[in-house]
This record gives sequence, C-alpha cells and structure tokens, in this order.
Amino acid sequence: MVNSELFLNQLTEQLGRGPIRDLQALSGGDINAAYQVNFHEGGSAFLKFQEGAILDFFQAEADGLKALKKHSPLKVPEVLALGEWEQNAYLLLQFIEPGFKSDEYDFALGEGLAQMHAQAQENFGWHRPNYIGKLDQLNHQSEDWADFYAEHRILFMVQKAFDAGHLEAKDLKGSEAFVKAYPHLVPKEKPAFIHGDLWSGNAYCMAGGIPVLIDPAVYNGHREMDLAMMKLFGGFSANVFQAYEESYPLERGWRERIPYHQLYPLLVHLNLFGTSYLNDCRSIWQKFL
Repeated sequence: MVNSELFLNQLTEQLGRGPIRDLQALSGGDINAAYQVNFHEGGSAFLKFQEGAILDFFQAEADGLKALKKHSPLKVPEVLALGEWEQNAYLLLQFIEPGFKSDEYDFALGEGLAQMHAQAQENFGWHRPNYIGKLDQLNHQSEDWADFYAEHRILFMVQKAFDAGHLEAKDLKGSEAFVKAYPHLVPKEKPAFIHGDLWSGNAYCMAGGIPVLIDPAVYNGHREMDLAMMKLFGGFSANVFQAYEESYPLERGWRERIPYHQLYPLLVHLNLFGTSYLNDCRSIWQKFL
C-alpha cells in the first residue's frame, strides 16, 4: 500500500521534492508502521503510517511535536506534512539518524527536561484533546492539578477499564479512595509543559550525544508525571535524574510519590494490553481503602 506509485507521488507533491527512490521499513511501535523515505537526490524523511486511522490522530501528534519544539531546548523532529490515503492516515517528519549514547547525552537530557518543566504555564490541561497510545486523552483546562488528575486521568481511565471488563466494583472504590487522598499527598506546583509519554523509546540520541524527543502526548501537568513515566519501565540512567535535580530540584519525597504518578500510565496499559497490569494498579490504590 505505501509503495503505491500514486501514494508516493502524493508525498513528493506535499514535500515539494523528489522523486522518492525507496521506502525502507523500520522497527516501530505497536501502533504505526514506520519507514525511512529515501530520495534520489539524497536525504531522507521519516514516515509514520497507520491503517484505519483518522487524520486527527496525527494532527494531535503534529501539534505536540510543534509544542515540544517551542518549549524544549532538546532536539525535536520537524513536522513536514500529514495527510490521508485510502482510509488511512500518515505523518511525515524530519529524519534524524540515531547515534550512540554517552554521559553527555544523559546530562543534556536531564538538563533539557528540567529547563522545559521550569517554564510555568497558565493552566493544567491543553488547548485540545490528544492521544496516549491509541486512547483518547482528555485535556480540559483546570486551575487545580489534583482535580485535573482525578477527573481527566485516573477516573476516566478507570471507567474505561471497568466498561471493558478489566476492573471490578471494588476497584472503582479503590480508585475513588486514591483520588480523594491524592491532593494531600502531592505538593502544589505551577503547571509545567510535559512530554506526557516519556518512556525510553520516546527519547534517543543523535550524533554528537544530542537528545531527541519523539511521540509526545503533551499537556500542562505536574512535572513529576514525566519523571514517574521515565522510572516505570527503566532505560534512563541515574545521570539523567542527577542532572535534572541539579538544574531544577524536585520537592522532597518525590521518589516516594512515583507510584501515584505511575498509576495513570499503568491504567493506560491496562486498557491497551489487558489485565497483566491489573495487580500493579491495585497495589497503588488498595493502601487507601
């Protein structure tokens, strides 16, 4: 499908360059097919293609990438084009060749994230809804982080998981007990612009040890959300967190609060991948019953 001559002609028209020599399939995530688009004249672009997707999915990602580029000192791919093809959607980005990680990468990533988070925003939320994985992410703006986190993150995902049969009635009570206690567990901070889905696969190193951020689910939130996600599946060295703290120190006890902020991505994974994540969710809210 992506190798259709008509589709490749559409890409060259959008990009204003070409012709395209070939498409090289790349290892990608669970949602999109990924390709390196190589041009006869030299140079490449990066293509994300999703069968059956609506254009809004990539419009939201493009919006997030542009916002990352505005607020972050780290490298972010340029959005080149997006569009639809035969009931499918795609996004074309600047191709940034991966390099090798070094200590310089770790410290630059930590400092860059701290600088991004240090830019206080007006409200929690975002100007539009977007997506976390393939799930809707609600971003109605709020002046209160605890209210936003309860309504638009935890309880929204809990209800979705309950409706899908992944949770029981006792889990609804557990999640409600958690969100009731949450405002007393977390220090108040000004809204920070955050990546929103910062696991290790969404940050990589380009040549020269420069960090690159990709695949955001952006909103203005509590900065500990990004750090908790970074800790959930590992892949970030201690140097990253050291550099972050030296640049923008965290409130005392942030490590103890990590599970509270991992509950949202765990609920996302529960909804996406099933009950293998159920016990992790329960272990967080059961202590509040």
